[in-house]
Amino acid sequence: MGKIYIVAFLGFVVVVFFASLYAKKTFFSVSEAAAEGAEGDEARRGPGRWEYYNENEHYKRPELEKGVIKQEPDTWVKRSPIPEGPPSPKLGYEASLDYDVKNKKIIRHGGHNQGGGGEQGFETWVYDIAEGTWTLMYPNTSPPGNCCSRTNVYDHANEKFVRFPGFSGHHGWQWSRHIFNSDSSVWAYGLNENRWVNMRPFPEVSVGPARAAAYDTDDQVILVFNVYESGLTAAYDLYANTWTLLNPENEPPKKPSYTPGFNMTYDGSRKLFVLFGVGDGTDPRTFAFDIRKNTWKDMRPEGDPVYYNADPVMSYDSASRVTVCVAANKKDNTLETWAYDAALNRWRKMSPPAEPVPGSDRSRLLTYSPDQNLIILENRYNPGHWREAQQQVWTYRYAQPPGDDTLLPPQNLKLLTTQESIELSWDPDEKAESYNVYHGTGKTPWRVDYSKIASAKTGTFIHKGPEKGKIHYYYVTSVDPKSESAPSLKARSQPGVITDVVVSAVSKDKVEVEWKAENKDVSGYNIYRAETNGPVRERKLKVTGSFKPVNKELIKGTGFTDNILPDKVYAYRVHAVNNLGIEGGPSPYFLTIPSTPEYVFSREDGADCQLKWQKNPEKNIIGYNVYRTRKDKFDDTHDLLNKEPVKGTSFTDSNAAKDMPTQPSSTGRRYYVTAVDFLGQESFPSSPVWFYREWRTFYKTGVWHQ
Repeated sequence: MGKIYIVAFLGFVVVVFFASLYAKKTFFSVSEAAAEGAEGDEARRGPGRWEYYNENEHYKRPELEKGVIKQEPDTWVKRSPIPEGPPSPKLGYEASLDYDVKNKKIIRHGGHNQGGGGEQGFETWVYDIAEGTWTLMYPNTSPPGNCCSRTNVYDHANEKFVRFPGFSGHHGWQWSRHIFNSDSSVWAYGLNENRWVNMRPFPEVSVGPARAAAYDTDDQVILVFNVYESGLTAAYDLYANTWTLLNPENEPPKKPSYTPGFNMTYDGSRKLFVLFGVGDGTDPRTFAFDIRKNTWKDMRPEGDPVYYNADPVMSYDSASRVTVCVAANKKDNTLETWAYDAALNRWRKMSPPAEPVPGSDRSRLLTYSPDQNLIILENRYNPGHWREAQQQVWTYRYAQPPGDDTLLPPQNLKLLTTQESIELSWDPDEKAESYNVYHGTGKTPWRVDYSKIASAKTGTFIHKGPEKGKIHYYYVTSVDPKSESAPSLKARSQPGVITDVVVSAVSKDKVEVEWKAENKDVSGYNIYRAETNGPVRERKLKVTGSFKPVNKELIKGTGFTDNILPDKVYAYRVHAVNNLGIEGGPSPYFLTIPSTPEYVFSREDGADCQLKWQKNPEKNIIGYNVYRTRKDKFDDTHDLLNKEPVKGTSFTDSNAAKDMPTQPSSTGRRYYVTAVDFLGQESFPSSPVWFYREWRTFYKTGVWHQ
């Protein structure tokens, strides 16, 4: 047995050695601060990002004019990878992305690895279209890796990338215990904070990969079609962390499974959702949804894109007020660019000099950059071997951008309440001579009728004596002698959702709930509690009852102690309440077991794997458990490596390389960390981290990474 082990270990060393040699040829340097950590948060939590390029290299960049990429109308231009351009991570297909309008970057999550249909990635990447560069983010935690999750969206008002579930598992490198206890219907990622939050809305709808989703820039909610994979329509309000099943009239045919199919976008000028490609892949119809009327309509437009399992992707060009669609012409093996004008109810086939090269189904993603006035296409092209595959980025300009004299809407609209008034403030615009203030009330954002209530000369307005017991909505426009701008983002007289809550068990029958005051417009808090089916381990922990109020009077501080029955697991939610007595939406629910450890990092040291993580925030945590994949990527069994809970926040596995598979497509280990409290309650597993990961020639080993 000793000889066999030596041979296996030498084989592992050879694989690592040649992988390292190859990595030196294809790898891209990382700054010391990013790779090794620095003082403060980076040393404690690990690096926050890895810039996938050499900052000292002079790459070929897009040509800019006044900060805007130069490109002719009705043309496609390949931006990545290009000769002498920044390197591409060569990521696989079936991911999701959208454009972060605040940071002017693309946020990308999930999808398969560089080999194509292998591991379902949990990674969060950022692409800078103006620089042509990729950055791998190292957030606090991550949703479970998934594929077939194309239509995730960016919420402009809340500045969050919203991720819905796709397929998780069945491709290896997954732990079912991690998936079924972490994969709620909504996760939200903020690039500025580099933070993922499991929103855990309750009640929630079932959202699967066979869906279409789009962000409503007017009502600031997300519409999802084909929830429950039954042709049903639902809206998700991130600000209030609430799902609403709409039950509209004339819903389109359902999408029974994730096959080449539909896509949806929101036409902000006509206030309509545009859906194309429904049913089983042979339905050429175009549908429009009016969320205010709660009605779907078969538009029967003039002309239709070539369609037979065309796997269309769509995005709305707000400058030209058209929906741009890229669809596959399977007969001619080409991609085609189409534009839909909802005002004329007409599709028009565009005539660019060249189209992007066609790839396989589910390999295209489309979004729009308003600051660049460009449609952006990610196109996974694979001519037959992964070494030749490309993660292509193309841009398309429908028409030249409007002039610089356009009056912009006010920015940074904020709202504060008193017991008798609502105070609005915004950033003044030097081109504006005055501002119009619009107001309305309604049970949901899409049921509000706005009317002008004031004209203001400065960036402030006080609405005195608003009707109590109702949520008030506002937007502001800029005004000059010739024009009025588009509306600002909307504000509502409802506190935002609290996302930072800690529940600590202090005895068998008592818990402490603490939270951070995330909103200035708060006079107190309410706490709600629900029962669950816990404690459980090898199946999903579920909320089994309704959330009921716990406190009798409004809580003025940011903590509360509650008595509970022993040996049960409860869920808590916190709601903020403002000076008008309006209650905010529910926080994600937090459990009476420890929270999942965050900022877990690993680092290879020869045949050893070093791990570190951030200390859990709960009281009475006695230690941590470390788990490792047992045999290969399809083994759902994970071995506990420590006999007693680890007291600190680091661990070294000196047997990491022992019996590790050496095949290029299945080598590596994955580790998970859980927290344990003094009652023996164990948290859900953390996000995984790698030891000599699959496709490591595209990454860096020997430094802290996820």
